Amino acid sequence: DHHSEFPKVFRGMVRTLQMCHRRKNCPLAKLPESILFYIVNFCAWDWAGTPEELKIKDKNEHLEEAVRLKRERDLNTAVNLERQGLIYMRGNNFAMAAQKFSTALELLRAGLSRSRLKLSAKLYSHIATCCTRIANGEDLHVRENLQSLPEAHRGEARRILRTQCLEQAIGYSRRAIAKASDDTKLKIANHLRAGSACLAVCELRPCQAESYAEKAAKHFNAVVEVDSNCTEASEGVAAAQAILRRIGGSGEDMELE
Repeated sequence: DHHSEFPKVFRGMVRTLQMCHRRKNCPLAKLPESILFYIVNFCAWDWAGTPEELKIKDKNEHLEEAVRLKRERDLNTAVNLERQGLIYMRGNNFAMAAQKFSTALELLRAGLSRSRLKLSAKLYSHIATCCTRIANGEDLHVRENLQSLPEAHRGEARRILRTQCLEQAIGYSRRAIAKASDDTKLKIANHLRAGSACLAVCELRPCQAESYAEKAAKHFNAVVEVDSNCTEASEGVAAAQAILRRIGGSGEDMELE
């Protein structure tokens, strides 16, 4: 249903795979069609090349080499943007830092090299940290903006901002975990951050407390499986289970999906 929403080059890649699948002498023909589509479903939209890369034209270079050089430049730029973002973080300007990290991620869309995936995981983790710090009221500029609001609206604005930032922190932490591969330390840090944010959202969104408490328990349990001596994770599991018992949930230990 969503095929037409993908870039033309991606649709062309899918059609090519389908045509190859129909050729009896092609190795792909051995796969059931359902498995082929299952594999395609896991392909990122830019794996066939991003629009920017496909526009590269240089009569003095082969397209493949031009794309390689562009990706190399993009990676170096992304590394520099990460450095700039970390400087902003040290100055408690987390909103600006998050913008730098987001811009860096845009440059890493194409390509599946280990260095790009590793940097992507770090950038997602950085953004999750920024969202958490903003939610906790640690961004000086955001605090100033909130203070400029009429006093009658200030409290509600803080609550909405905190809720949205915590939910974003959860989402970016999960992306960092997915990209982290074998970086156990980064995974643990983001499981703990996501679990803590889920517990905080339980108080801010009582009607969704059960769902967030279950998510918190999964994240904390994922840490306990790796490090059973982690006090923060053990206490997090206990807190999530207490919320579930209070509202009638199961309160049982759960594995992270």
